[in-house]
Amino acid sequence: MEVRFRNIYIVLISAVLAVLGTLAARGSVSISVIPVPYMYAVIMIIFVIGFYKNPFIIPVNKKFLLLIGICALSAAFNSDTKMIVSCFCMLVIFSYLLKASEELRIYLLLGTALGQFVFLFRYGLIDSWNGNSVCTALAFVTMIALLSYLTNISDLAILLITFVAGVIVIIMSSRTSIIAFFVSMLCLFIIRYRKKSSWPVKLTVLIALLLIFIVRFRDKLSLVLFNKWSSRGYEGVSILTGRGYIWVNELKNDWTWLGNGESYFDSIYHHNDAHNIFIQVLGRYGTIVLILFIVFAASLIIWSFKMKNDSKMYILPIVVAYFITGLFENVLFIDCKMYIPSILILIIAATLINDKNSAVEEVNASDL
Repeated sequence: MEVRFRNIYIVLISAVLAVLGTLAARGSVSISVIPVPYMYAVIMIIFVIGFYKNPFIIPVNKKFLLLIGICALSAAFNSDTKMIVSCFCMLVIFSYLLKASEELRIYLLLGTALGQFVFLFRYGLIDSWNGNSVCTALAFVTMIALLSYLTNISDLAILLITFVAGVIVIIMSSRTSIIAFFVSMLCLFIIRYRKKSSWPVKLTVLIALLLIFIVRFRDKLSLVLFNKWSSRGYEGVSILTGRGYIWVNELKNDWTWLGNGESYFDSIYHHNDAHNIFIQVLGRYGTIVLILFIVFAASLIIWSFKMKNDSKMYILPIVVAYFITGLFENVLFIDCKMYIPSILILIIAATLINDKNSAVEEVNASDL
């Protein structure tokens, strides 16, 4: 794609917004005196002023509006005024993403992913907090997917970048990140090479690199994937350790129509969240929102797998990485506990919805 000054500006501004949003959500610097939802409102204003000529004309997706509207109703039912503001901000940001051109959304993806690497240097690789590892893995997946499908970069360069990114993800010692990264990269290479006559050779090279990874980092992988928590006094070594009890108890006992509010998981389970986006929705927002969210998530997954335009195949690895991560961490865009994954999936959702709407319009036009 052609690189213009405007595109550089978009990347830089979206990277800055990603850093500000993450700092606000983390509450780690002085700007955290601004409540998180209001910080999102500030980001939204910058977003609108910075990227659009006619900021007061925006489309609204009815399904997303219904999802966010019921979330806001749940927040009102549980007297969570800050969450109402956050829901409104997410709705407006998503509406502007629907309005954006495909080129703008691509550069927003790139800038948001680049913003995460500030925290890679800020917190380091060793003993980094888990959220930083998750965001770093998603940022790498996004960067590699965009490079793979939107540039003329060689296959060898993509493999080398993937190798370096994989080493960094392994060093950061988050099993959720490791699983999400390698599964999404496998999806990326399968769809990248599926139409090429040389795919058997390249697949063999990919498998060889994967085996090198496993052999070279076997001790580290064994520690992270199987023994990480045994040294911390937990029983068992499953990835579900520390999460399984919350999930089972929530599914068995605590179904409500409109949820239990912001402090629910902390007050009942002494965890800030459920470490799962679906259980998080069920506990905090209730059964109605969970049903709507499952429909929304299923639509994104199905549409990304059915994508036929090769120039948009970068979407699938990002969707796969997000939802694998969402099975074990709270990357729910409504909560926006982790700002960067939230914005990444909203950009992807806007792209998929616009692509779906365009396909429907083409079919309707052909029938006339």
